[in-house]
Amino acid sequence: MDYKQFLNTIVKELEGFYGPEADIEVKDILQNNNVHKDGLLITFTRGKETVSPVIYLGSIFESLSDGSKTMDECVGMIASMRKEFEADDRLNSMAEGLLHWECVKDSIYPALISVSENKELLKNLAYTPFLDLATVYIIRREYTGIGNTSIKITNTMLNAYGIEKSGLRMQAMANMEKDGYEMEDMMELLYKTVPEADRDKLPDISGLEAGRMYVLTNSQKLYGAAALLDSKLLARSLGSMTSFILPSSIHETIFVPVSDEVDAESLNGIIRKVNGTQLDASERLSDHYYFYDGKSRSVKMCA
Repeated sequence: MDYKQFLNTIVKELEGFYGPEADIEVKDILQNNNVHKDGLLITFTRGKETVSPVIYLGSIFESLSDGSKTMDECVGMIASMRKEFEADDRLNSMAEGLLHWECVKDSIYPALISVSENKELLKNLAYTPFLDLATVYIIRREYTGIGNTSIKITNTMLNAYGIEKSGLRMQAMANMEKDGYEMEDMMELLYKTVPEADRDKLPDISGLEAGRMYVLTNSQKLYGAAALLDSKLLARSLGSMTSFILPSSIHETIFVPVSDEVDAESLNGIIRKVNGTQLDASERLSDHYYFYDGKSRSVKMCA
């Protein structure tokens, strides 16, 4: 069964499962970096829900294709996911409050995405330019047993809040200060994998050192590249150490303090290789490096 047949079949099977009480629809969902995914919407005609959850079908199709699940099991899995949303008052409450500023203001955070790769997406989003990137604003919450949810704030939502974009940015940056950002030396990953008895054989990793790599992200490991927006955070993390910045993803950035041993021209090649082989397309941030000026304590484009 090919993917198109799967979509047609899953809709028919769900229509038979739910009967006339539900409308079943597959929608093309535009995500970051012009990535399109098929999302399933199950809307109950007599329900009181104001929104319906989007159930993405890519992984479900893979389960059918590799034989790990039958079509009946796929239908059952979708129905179970839909029932969890229906029964979870936390998600329903969040959905109902999305257009009310007081309900969401403490959960708003900034996120960085590419401008050139998101022209269509940005048409509907409230955003602020930053170099060749765009600062968008997300409502991010974590639920026990469910995980993290994140919703990008649209222009329609901003109008409903009755505030200016400057007020939205101010709130997001204030929340970001409490988001648990930390700079971690990549060498520390070795310490975590090497037995304690052998750690004295590893090099000393205390303090910043030219040529080494340091990862900066938040405690949730979500949209942590937004650290580039906070000059105070960068100053605390880097001091006056001038560094190259590798946009490893929308979730984190890598800093490499400038050294004669670091070939700046090779950095863009490294970034493009990682983007092409290691990252999901929707998580890519940029295909070139940036520069942290330790004197002015600012992030700059590199020629």
